[in-house]
Amino acid sequence: MLGISTLCLSDYKLDDALEYLSNETNYVEVVSEGFHDIKRYGNVLDSFDLKYSIHLPFIGLDIANIRDEIRIASLNIIKDTIDASVRYNPLIYIVHPGMVAAKHLKSENMDAFKKSVKFLSELSSEYSIDIALENMPLKFLFLTEPDELDMIGGLKFCLDIGHANITKNIDEFLYTDIDHTHIHDNNGISDDHLGLGSGNIDIKSVLERLKDKQKMPNLVVELNKKEDIESSIKLLNGFI
Repeated sequence: MLGISTLCLSDYKLDDALEYLSNETNYVEVVSEGFHDIKRYGNVLDSFDLKYSIHLPFIGLDIANIRDEIRIASLNIIKDTIDASVRYNPLIYIVHPGMVAAKHLKSENMDAFKKSVKFLSELSSEYSIDIALENMPLKFLFLTEPDELDMIGGLKFCLDIGHANITKNIDEFLYTDIDHTHIHDNNGISDDHLGLGSGNIDIKSVLERLKDKQKMPNLVVELNKKEDIESSIKLLNGFI
């Protein structure tokens, strides 16, 4: 299934963003931040005949923080957002994995991260929902390397193609089990969320690898600019 993230319309009210995207797709991933905060504005989701996934809040949150007060507060915000949206039956929830505070503290951050994974895994089972952790583009964050996926336990994995291009390991990540995909372009330096074909990612090759999977994961186009939607969808439809 091919969907579009609300990221490219982050300055629109959620109902206006969904109205705009409903003309392009029947599947939208809502980034629950700002004007698209599910807890504040999620009641409008019922007004559209769309399938949803939810990108859970991440601004100011850190589920790998060594200070339990911050880590637990982050998890509570995530849980509250799930509570506010579970009735819409999202296909999947996406979570950012947190950061490493300093090299000498990595083991403590890892312990904190594992506690959060356990909490999220239990939440996934209790609510009968899929929760995926997403790979990150910067080395001070968790999940920048495929071998770190051993830490996610029973959670799902969201492969962000653009992030993997920055960490120079798209190919390695494509060998892993992938449950959900974010796709956007860049030039391998910064996380620009460009339209597909505007950077240096070999989109055709990536899609061929994904199609070779036993089950092709859902693709969500995650762009910074709404003007890039049409050309990106057209490019994807030419390969899928």
